[in-house]
Amino acid sequence: YRPVGYDGKFEQQWQSRSNKQIKSGIEYAHSYLPSDWYNKSKDYALLAKKANRGYYSDNRGILAANTNGGGLQSTIYHELGHRMEHLFPKIQEAEYNFYTRRVGDEPKRMLNDLLNTTRYGGSEVARLDHFLNPYMGKDYGNTATSSFELLSMGIEALYTGSYDLTKDKDYATFILGILLKL
Repeated sequence: YRPVGYDGKFEQQWQSRSNKQIKSGIEYAHSYLPSDWYNKSKDYALLAKKANRGYYSDNRGILAANTNGGGLQSTIYHELGHRMEHLFPKIQEAEYNFYTRRVGDEPKRMLNDLLNTTRYGGSEVARLDHFLNPYMGKDYGNTATSSFELLSMGIEALYTGSYDLTKDKDYATFILGILLKL
């Protein structure tokens, strides 16, 4: 088994002006994620910031989420997934290998078209595969050091039920494997 959570007091280093509600959500999420993820994350200052659309910026140490309405905790899990990609390069390597195996030579398509929305920028594209959500196939120029939407969407689904991982056993096995090993 792999230890999860943190022992004792939550000791994440915070940048000033961090949002209390988002900080609380990050603390809650870390109580269910692998302990070594927390132990590495806590030493790198993080700004918990309100934004209209969630994002994670590694070079600025920002985890942003929308605190209005539902979905705050799923966004926090999602963006913590991106943080872990940057803190643990083996995760990015595993995502790259999984992604390239799954999408093969499928063409890039506009996310707005795939999801029937205007929410995404004109340059946001994905490779469809048979992911539970087309966003999981988002293409960032995908190299072994790129960000992916695989871990982020997977832990969001696992911990908040936003998607039923059992409907894609290959993907579920991949996500559970990362949580157990990387």
